[in-house]
Amino acid sequence: MLYFIRHGQTDANVQRLYAGSEWDVPLNDTGRAQARKFALANRDLLRQIDKFYVSPMIRTRETATIIAETAMLDVPFEMAEHLREWDVGEWSRKPYDEVGKILETLATPPGGESFAVFSARALGALRHAATQENERALVVAHGGIWRCYAHYANHSLHDIDNCAHMELCRVTLQNS
Repeated sequence: MLYFIRHGQTDANVQRLYAGSEWDVPLNDTGRAQARKFALANRDLLRQIDKFYVSPMIRTRETATIIAETAMLDVPFEMAEHLREWDVGEWSRKPYDEVGKILETLATPPGGESFAVFSARALGALRHAATQENERALVVAHGGIWRCYAHYANHSLHDIDNCAHMELCRVTLQNS
């Protein structure tokens, strides 16, 4: 099984500002509490996890560390550079209300990466996790990574809340 969790809340989320890969913003107190709450509520699931695949950004590393410590897990972490959030270039730190509708069209941000490049990178990282020998793995990443998966897999949910989790279909990822 391959599970996905989006990082906990950040101040950028609260202020409704885009935080792409070029803005390494940490969790806020609510985000840390969300990660602890997830770990406590999902202890049985987490005890079955063999490995974490984690974006190298601070908000995901913090989320993964809090989950592992709270659930008292001793599992390896693999920092996966390709799980880094979408590089939204000049749209980073801009309000959702200003650029959100444009990003929803999957337009290429000025100075950033196209959705096609981002999606290839993100799906490649998810495929890597899906094709490993681990029976159960947890991917700790970003809303943009989830959006790539949802777009690719025709999933009905394209947005995911902070510290929300989903099961990813390994077969869907492996058969591409």
